[in-house]
Amino acid sequence: MIGGCVQLGSGREAIELFCKLLSSGLKPSERTFSSVLGAFADVKELRVGKQIHCRIVKLGFNSFSFVCNALLDFYSKSDLFEESLKLFQEMKEHDVVSWNTLIAGCVSSGRYEEAMGFLREMLLEDFEPSPYTYSGILSICGDLPAIEWGKQTHCRVLKSRFDSNVVVDSALVDMYAKCG
Repeated sequence: MIGGCVQLGSGREAIELFCKLLSSGLKPSERTFSSVLGAFADVKELRVGKQIHCRIVKLGFNSFSFVCNALLDFYSKSDLFEESLKLFQEMKEHDVVSWNTLIAGCVSSGRYEEAMGFLREMLLEDFEPSPYTYSGILSICGDLPAIEWGKQTHCRVLKSRFDSNVVVDSALVDMYAKCG
């Protein structure tokens, strides 16, 4: 129910259900935490979101990459990029979602050079970019504007065969339009 509320954009309702879960004495699972963090980010409940982070650590759920990725997303969406970066650095292992979340956090806070640096790191660590990675990078290229980076990214998109992905195609159109 909590996850469904978050997906439907009913953050307050998800938080109310989470509070009822806690008051009933039931223990939230790692999946519950990863779902409800989206609600806290959407409604900008930073203080409570940080308390949830503490509870996640206390219960040992910070060893689950998808929970850490939800925390990264919470901090990024809450304009707390430094906390997001610190958490990323503390994570035992990263996956493509971790990298994408970090890069998206950079993009949303206007840290374009850092985003490109993280993309380079991601590639050096042999992570294959996903359509969402390319979408984020193309967004940077359009916002700067940086047509050469955009063209290079377009070539990588073609090489990776993501050129028929609607997310990537939309980002390409947006980038080329913004770059004139």
